[in-house]
Amino acid sequence: MGRERAADRCATVSCMGVDWERYLAAYHGENPGITERVLRQSVHRDHGNPYRWLRAGLPPEPHVVVDAAAGNLPLRPLFADDTAYVGCDLSKSELTLAASQGRMGVVLADINRLPLADECADAALSSMGLMLAVKPQRALDELARVLRPGGTLALLLPAQWPLRPADVPRLASLIWALRGPGSMPNVVGPRRARQMIRKAGLVAPDIQRVRFRFPIASAADAELAVTALYTPGRSERQRDQAVSALERLAPDGELPVPLMRVTARKAAID
Repeated sequence: MGRERAADRCATVSCMGVDWERYLAAYHGENPGITERVLRQSVHRDHGNPYRWLRAGLPPEPHVVVDAAAGNLPLRPLFADDTAYVGCDLSKSELTLAASQGRMGVVLADINRLPLADECADAALSSMGLMLAVKPQRALDELARVLRPGGTLALLLPAQWPLRPADVPRLASLIWALRGPGSMPNVVGPRRARQMIRKAGLVAPDIQRVRFRFPIASAADAELAVTALYTPGRSERQRDQAVSALERLAPDGELPVPLMRVTARKAAID
């Protein structure tokens, strides 16, 4: 608990000299679909992959769904074909990939300024997006704004826990090679998530954390795991060292992928 609270107090990751909006635009321009590739391969015996876990936090058949910072719309296949699904993202490369995969409903838009009417959606979600928003409270306020009364919000975010003892040396070798962990503009832990939800006017927050596992069976898996990290300021040599460290886990190794699912509702009008 002490470590979690410390992470929440240190909410903004300091990466001096990083223009996050420019960095993220370049990164996703070069690597469209990479987040889906990692999360599709990350598994849990009870929950399947993280997308299925996130989907399970929403109503069975919402009519209108808004997915903000949607990437290449990896969640679209988990909803009925007749669902009015709107996936918003700032990356043209991600949205182009989504369209090429037959995932319709793409909108080029910022999570902080969704071009949608108030109270238009039965469900609003963001998978691995809120921590990348430079102003996450504004982003959450936007998600709350587009929700209808009684609608449900679901967020998927990185977490520090749970971990197993065997995870520690694996992560330590990766962190040592990169001279630090991967970086993000913001850290949103449980305490901060609850505060933000209250400020957004949402109710009944539910926060769960699960450890998924990403198998390291080959050099390609090691390369994917490192490339999927946000590593501004790291050199190619450091990234190569990180890949080499993970290659040593193959063919039967794994990396932990601890994730947090946050759900909340917009109060219904009596």
